[in-house]
Amino acid sequence: QAAFFSQVVQYFEMPAQLTKFSERPWTILTYMFSHTGVIHILTNMIWLWAFGFILQELTGNKKLIPIYIYGGLAGALVFILANYLIPPLKPLIDNSSLIGANAATMAVAVATTTLAPNYRFFKNLNGGIPIWVLTLIYILIDFAGVASLSAAFSLSHLGGGLAGFIFVYLLRKEKDGSIWMNN
Repeated sequence: QAAFFSQVVQYFEMPAQLTKFSERPWTILTYMFSHTGVIHILTNMIWLWAFGFILQELTGNKKLIPIYIYGGLAGALVFILANYLIPPLKPLIDNSSLIGANAATMAVAVATTTLAPNYRFFKNLNGGIPIWVLTLIYILIDFAGVASLSAAFSLSHLGGGLAGFIFVYLLRKEKDGSIWMNN
């Protein structure tokens, strides 16, 4: 298993160090589609399925992938910036890397919530749970992680969420960031 992480995973995960990133620039895309743990991928896919289904129901099939990609790109950018700008993280930068769909999934969740904050899950249970409550819990968990040595990871998720919000904000101003990607 150690050989797998040292010889294979490094070519899919997003390194925090710019020198390593310059040697593997494709990782800015591959990291958001790669996972190394079953629970990690399972939780991301459940969130993506739940929020992605609603997003597609509200906007059609052409917004989900662009929002996912924008969220992943924003998450990668914030991850690198956090590792360089937060002093306690600088000594760890050589071994810090990002993997998983968390930032991209957060973008989908925030975009969906921004479009329809009063949409409800589990409608049969006392009228349902508003989608904004679930998204708020998701965001609060990441805010709690900002005060730790995993701050760069939490901030990358929040950066992805910001990308989802900006996408919907611009969409409401009739600037659709998905058109070029879908073409």
